[in-house]
Amino acid sequence: MLTDRLQLAQPAAGPDQRPIDLAREQPFRLGGLVVTPALRELATAGGARQTLEPRVMQVLVALKRANGAMVSRDDLIRTCWGGTVVGEGSINRTISLLRKAAEGIGNEGFRIDTVPRVGYRLVPSGSTPAGDTASSASGLVRPRRLAWAVLALLAAVAAAAFILLRPVAEGPTYSVSVRPFRVSGAAQSFDQELLSTLTSQNVPTAAGRVELVLTGTVEERGGTVRVNAQLVDPGSDEVVWSGAIDRAPAEPGGAAAAAAIVGTVAQCTLAGANDAGIPLPLDLLSGYARTCELGYRGQSAQGVRVARELTRRAPDFAAGWFALSYHAGTLYFGQPTEDPELREEALRAADKLIALRPDAQDGYVSKFTIMDPARVEERERLLLRAIELEPIYFDGVQAVLADFMMESGRLEEAFQLRRAMQQQRPDLAGSHRAVFMAAAATGRWRVAEQALAQAAKIDPGMMASMRWRQAVWARNWAEAERYMPVERPAQERATIAAYRALASDDPARKQAAAAQVSALPEDCCIRLRIELLTQLGRPVEAIALLDRYGSTRTPGTRRGLPFLWEPALRSLWYDPAFEPFVRRSGWLAYWRKARMAPDLCKEASPPSFCRLLADR
Repeated sequence: MLTDRLQLAQPAAGPDQRPIDLAREQPFRLGGLVVTPALRELATAGGARQTLEPRVMQVLVALKRANGAMVSRDDLIRTCWGGTVVGEGSINRTISLLRKAAEGIGNEGFRIDTVPRVGYRLVPSGSTPAGDTASSASGLVRPRRLAWAVLALLAAVAAAAFILLRPVAEGPTYSVSVRPFRVSGAAQSFDQELLSTLTSQNVPTAAGRVELVLTGTVEERGGTVRVNAQLVDPGSDEVVWSGAIDRAPAEPGGAAAAAAIVGTVAQCTLAGANDAGIPLPLDLLSGYARTCELGYRGQSAQGVRVARELTRRAPDFAAGWFALSYHAGTLYFGQPTEDPELREEALRAADKLIALRPDAQDGYVSKFTIMDPARVEERERLLLRAIELEPIYFDGVQAVLADFMMESGRLEEAFQLRRAMQQQRPDLAGSHRAVFMAAAATGRWRVAEQALAQAAKIDPGMMASMRWRQAVWARNWAEAERYMPVERPAQERATIAAYRALASDDPARKQAAAAQVSALPEDCCIRLRIELLTQLGRPVEAIALLDRYGSTRTPGTRRGLPFLWEPALRSLWYDPAFEPFVRRSGWLAYWRKARMAPDLCKEASPPSFCRLLADR
């Protein structure tokens, strides 16, 4: 099974990797702090105290044991999680909490340095780690400054050759420090939120040969937050990236959400820059940062143009090809009609990314996402390869894997994976929404309700669509009408007619509503039409739309059919007309060759097509 690939190797623990039992750990000092592991307590000479979560204290002890050396994520898993498989989100959250303690009561005792793809280092106050030559005002490493004016003259040569000349170096090329933002209004916690975001996203905050500075202003008035952020090269005072982020009162999160956006752009920029292995020409670095900003803004048409110029100027810059694959693919999926040339451009960019970085998962995931869903076996091979590798630019392989499991009918595996992702990132509303969907597909209604409640606390704006799905599954047609999505008036009228006919259970009204749904324009809401026709007792028409779903390639239809496993469409699987569809779609051949069957075929009364898999 695919999930077998997710298990971590567990080498034998060495003398410095013994599991940490807090009850047996002796107190120790960090600068002006006394750390008592058994009590999970930090204490200052002035009597201030703070209690840490058990896992956070374990990580602090593990870092202290290393005596200033780097501690890898695998080391932390062995010593603090007992070798149990955990995702990056769990480690990121723990480091983030420890960093918050370091910035609060711990400012008298220590800081945590991060070196991506290497690990973490504990630095007691007043000490300088080996290899560090100077410190900035914020306590972060101040590397040598580069002569950007000279690099600008060499840009034409460097842009084409820097990958070939990349030296082997310890630590990242770039790190970032936060210069306090000028804050007015109520957003006084912005700097702390930004530092927490950088930690949770594994952004290097020390040990870079080039240190970039993140700074700007924050205004909060009447609930509206406006952030003007800049990423600056202090050696030349040149601005690498600048952007304005606005959060309206109705948008959840306020200053914390704005900080997360700034952190996301910084994370993306440094991931691409550090993958190069050497300092980049400033205009190339700035262009890549621009693709990162356009990604979060959803402006992929402009992102494609910027990425094309990056790849033209620097054909060996892997991050540029990632940006082109991402933006071209996003634009392709979002257009009302299929653009084969745009899709081919996204695929070529993914292939180029794989050629340049065969040891990174990003290119394989990009190609998997863009490829024709009917090429099931090839897509699975790409996904299997991606799972074995580490991400550079974007870590989304678990979500992609969960979608593939849903699409292939492996609902229980999809649920378990999404539940693990929810535990890793409980702060993301999308994690709870994914569990909500998978729980409903597996009949776990209580878990679905709990996930709905968690998502509501984080992002109330997501609730209408989730309440709509819940109402449809429960056949509560009045609530479904209340929360239904509306794209155009004709769709609204047809959907209302369908829900009211279903509520009345009148055959004549159902027939009239089905005719109204069938008359909707071909470019309208094809997934909703499939669902409504299924509920109104028109499975043959719904299955015919499934074929059109794949052939017309309208938005949202080019990624496969994971939604088929929703409870509202369950009856389709039992209709005799569904068997020819699974033949045409390629899934029947895949299930037979893979010698597996969807979970539905394991039930007491499986669909008729399952008999074709009995002799696999």
